[in-house]
Amino acid sequence: MSIKKNSKMKNQKHVSPIDFYSPSQMSIPMSFTMCYKINYDAAHTLYHVISPGNIDSHISSDAKTPHQHDHFELLYVLKGELVNTIEQTSYHYKEGDACLLNRNTRHIDIKGRNSIAVFLNLSTDYVAELMRDSSETSPKHKIHLFLSSNLKGNERFARNYLTFTPTLQSYGDDTLTRIAGLIDSVQLELSEQKPGSQDLIRGLIKRLIYMLEDEKKYHSNFVRLDATHQDFLFARIMNYIKETNGNITREDLSKALNYNAEYLNRIVKARTGVSMMKFRKKFQLARAKELLTETDENICTIIGELGFSGNSHFYTFFHQETGMSPMEYRNLWKQKIGEESETAQTEREQIQLLSLIHI
Repeated sequence: MSIKKNSKMKNQKHVSPIDFYSPSQMSIPMSFTMCYKINYDAAHTLYHVISPGNIDSHISSDAKTPHQHDHFELLYVLKGELVNTIEQTSYHYKEGDACLLNRNTRHIDIKGRNSIAVFLNLSTDYVAELMRDSSETSPKHKIHLFLSSNLKGNERFARNYLTFTPTLQSYGDDTLTRIAGLIDSVQLELSEQKPGSQDLIRGLIKRLIYMLEDEKKYHSNFVRLDATHQDFLFARIMNYIKETNGNITREDLSKALNYNAEYLNRIVKARTGVSMMKFRKKFQLARAKELLTETDENICTIIGELGFSGNSHFYTFFHQETGMSPMEYRNLWKQKIGEESETAQTEREQIQLLSLIHI
């Protein structure tokens, strides 16, 4: 993160968070602004508020009461951790995590040690403009659906949000670095306000949305306020189980989600009736059956995709669960499908014959 003050900036009135909101209702005086919140000490936060052509930096006491917005807010954690309490439920966010809040959703963010977070504040008019001129944003994508549905109809009164968690792949590549670079570029363009800056900012925000919507880079979950904290965590657990085809340990999940492994195990058991380990095995079996019946991949490729340590391990596991080998299961499935196809063909021929007789 780099905050650069431009010596050529206009002498505008500094716009601070105090100007933005009353203790309970926050509004932005411009269509798009940014705010960096940096842990300063145990009781204070360093704010960098960026509005068109201006940066205001100041230290303020940590917020004590929740607030809500009349605009959309995208939170992104650049460093460290923080807790975001939305209505009555608290969620832990760490570096790379993001949250897109609808309007009128009460929340308060509680910083963690060495935390740096950035908040992108987008007015409804600004979001509507992004949706109108964005040919790159597909109506099928989650952010597009979230924003467009919350701009109109009954959903505009809904208290809901989207969360984003990096995939395991993203921790191993440059995804988080690239997103931090995009945010730096938005900040620079917004504060300097050179010719063409507004068009560049919109393009950079669209690129940021595109990266958050990339399923190879981020898991995303839509959350309504009637969902519990454990519902939220179970959805995130499922994201990682699906990404790894069930080949992930309790310890790895604990590290990825920053929650105690036994606590996560209890959540899974409460919702599925089985332990984390048994649930992962059930998922792997279902995935193995899917690959055996819906693809022509050879057995060795399937074993590698599911992450088994060796052929014998997979064969033993599959036989214990089904009573047959993977190849026997595939052949039995093909035989069943063939019989069903033959029956369907006979039925079609009978229907054709009957239609001819009728004529």
